[in-house]
Amino acid sequence: MKIIKFALPSLLVFSLFLTGCFLGAEKKTEEEKQQEELEKSLEDLGKSIEDVANNISDNVEGNVNDALKNVEEALNDLTKDGDKKATVNFRKLKELMPETLLGLKRNKHKGSTSGMAGFKASVAEAEYEGDDGESVDINIMDAGGVGMALMGMANWSKLEIDEESDDGYKRTTKFDGHRALEECRNNNRRCSLALIAFDRFVISLEGRKVDMDMLKKMVRRMDLDQLVRLAKEAKE
Repeated sequence: MKIIKFALPSLLVFSLFLTGCFLGAEKKTEEEKQQEELEKSLEDLGKSIEDVANNISDNVEGNVNDALKNVEEALNDLTKDGDKKATVNFRKLKELMPETLLGLKRNKHKGSTSGMAGFKASVAEAEYEGDDGESVDINIMDAGGVGMALMGMANWSKLEIDEESDDGYKRTTKFDGHRALEECRNNNRRCSLALIAFDRFVISLEGRKVDMDMLKKMVRRMDLDQLVRLAKEAKE
């Protein structure tokens, strides 16, 4: 489809400029006729521009609606096999993150549930800090039964990773029976741990001035087995 672009603001400014010039000129019979003709032409031009703008707007709206329809169809394809389940309410996920965790105090705690076309995802987040500058960000996400199909942030779960250098290491592994990704950088004392619990929940921890052992202890202290109960209790 051929798209025609109009510099609408420039045309309108130019139109007003021309109109102003004629209004300020000395009134003469011939000039008045020319001015009237010009004003009529500018009026017609303005209507034409408005019509074009409306058509463009209608086409854009149609394209957006088509895009949303395609997204909805894609989501329906992901859930048509009966894997779709009710997501756990984010408020329940937040309860897994207590006010204190291994001596670190929670200073941020939030969550949300969002979705479209019948698909929903719940996310709970918390930030913990210690007296010596330690900090850990924790994120728990539940996308119901279609979680594994939409986990772009957990594409590492399909890979085998084993890297090591003087700066640190990165590897996929198993943690308490769950697929996990560990990564630590020695130069800035940053470690992260991500895991997929019960083929449904994505849990990630980002730590500063903490080691991997501490991150694993924090996960165990959160008692992820509670997620099984929450998944069973979840309702649409």
